[in-house]
Amino acid sequence: MGDEIAKGKIQVNAPHLYQLENLPVYSAVEALRWKVMIGTDGERIGTIESLERDEDTDIVEFLQVGRGGFLGFGAERFLVPVTAIVRVDERNVYIDRPLHVVAGAPEYDYERINDPDYCAGVRAWWCMPVEIDVSRAESGTSTGTI
Repeated sequence: MGDEIAKGKIQVNAPHLYQLENLPVYSAVEALRWKVMIGTDGERIGTIESLERDEDTDIVEFLQVGRGGFLGFGAERFLVPVTAIVRVDERNVYIDRPLHVVAGAPEYDYERINDPDYCAGVRAWWCMPVEIDVSRAESGTSTGTI
């Protein structure tokens, strides 16, 4: 996906609710759980099943999204950065990528979520800086709720 953005095949022009310098704390975004994620093409991407947060700072960097399966069994799971969110309403969370792009996102690996190399790979796929300083919780992190 990073190649498609880099080559200009996919435009990412929407205003985002969160920036890397202003990642939200868990309490600000916990209401996103179980909302449906919608892509720029209007297609349903999946359901937000969990929020991945740093245990020390309480900062949420990724949303765990499930797609397909039955009652949660057999679903594909992948991570979407909160920085991809452009809009939220009562039932849906809208992101800055279409379904056909997000369908290629790296698979969520519960056993590696705290592995710096795994997280760096996920960030790289989303065209984010490979390393993110989540220690800024006290100095500028968003605490406002959605």
